[in-house]
Amino acid sequence: MGYRYILEKYSGRASRHTCPRCGGRHEFTRYVDAVTGEALSPLVGKCNHESSCGYHYTPREWFADNPEMGVVGSTERIAYTPARRPKVVVPKPVGTIDRRYLDRSMGLESDFATWLSQYFTAEMVRRVAGGYALGHTRDGRVIFWQQDITGRIRTGQVMRYNPRIGRRVKGMAGAMDWIHAMLKRRGELPDDFNLRQCLFGEHLLARWPDAIVVLVESAKSAVVSASFMPWFVWLATNGKAGFSAERCRALARRKVIVIPDLDAHADWSAKAPAIALQVGCEIAVSDFLVRHCTADHCDTGYDIADYIIDQLDDAVPSDCLADKLSGHLETYFIPERLHKLIAGCLKEPFKKIEGREDGRINTILIKPLTLNDMTQAQRVGEQRQTAKFNRMICGISKV
Repeated sequence: MGYRYILEKYSGRASRHTCPRCGGRHEFTRYVDAVTGEALSPLVGKCNHESSCGYHYTPREWFADNPEMGVVGSTERIAYTPARRPKVVVPKPVGTIDRRYLDRSMGLESDFATWLSQYFTAEMVRRVAGGYALGHTRDGRVIFWQQDITGRIRTGQVMRYNPRIGRRVKGMAGAMDWIHAMLKRRGELPDDFNLRQCLFGEHLLARWPDAIVVLVESAKSAVVSASFMPWFVWLATNGKAGFSAERCRALARRKVIVIPDLDAHADWSAKAPAIALQVGCEIAVSDFLVRHCTADHCDTGYDIADYIIDQLDDAVPSDCLADKLSGHLETYFIPERLHKLIAGCLKEPFKKIEGREDGRINTILIKPLTLNDMTQAQRVGEQRQTAKFNRMICGISKV
């Protein structure tokens, strides 16, 4: 008689893992099967930092959250017969695609890039296309390549766009395809290719490790938004169902703002807390589109790209639109009370106020604002970002 699941005994640094909440390395003790020694789940365990983190997810809680896995609880003493150690199954390697296919496709000769050039300068289009490694086929379809955080190419989404209105062409043969499927049909990939999709733009996380991440549904939304708000890292799930813990693993320890399409807002809002816990990141779900849409948009897949293009079509200056959206997004990780303190205490230009807010104590420090203090200032230039940051913290650009 004894506990079925126990905290793993210390046998060196390898027996202590990364905490899914605080990210502390070699600080997390997993619950393991007392017989087989197998971990119940990478998320089930206890962080050593009981005061500063306090993460403790017990087997009983895990079985309650996952009833399909059984009914055994962590505090339930049971009698059992030793089971045979399960056969070790070596996971199949994730399928990857040779980089030569991406390199050969690079360029702006797609209908999608042609449409982008109607709203953004040639330099902006070249920059965003290069950052996301946008490709094209010989007949003008765009390729949204999926590169993971290590730079491996998982696949590419091939889509045909109307170059005049920027909408997907539907109902035409080949209007929507995948690179891995095309290569399999040509015999250049094996039939058992193990496709594991990643976030569109995921490779940018390694390039900008400190930037706030904004997650949207479609690659088009990510590209359009990044064209004039490049101080965020814009990623896409490649579909409504793509907002999952498995797809979002690379977001660990990142600050993430989610902007769902209107028809996915309720679903993504409900899923966000569990995904944040499993991945180990901070997630805020933006209600910007909900608050700014019209009645005609409510039952559609209206997204942030649609909003941006509508504003530009209505002759709203791009700088004003960028400041409005940026101010809204950045407030998710700056408490409202701290905003008020900043607005009341800021006396000199080009100053940044850092504060601590715990509900009772506010400690204000003022220091000169430098290039390194600003969110991804190196991507947009010191002068523009300094002005934007100071307008934002004074509340001028707060939505």
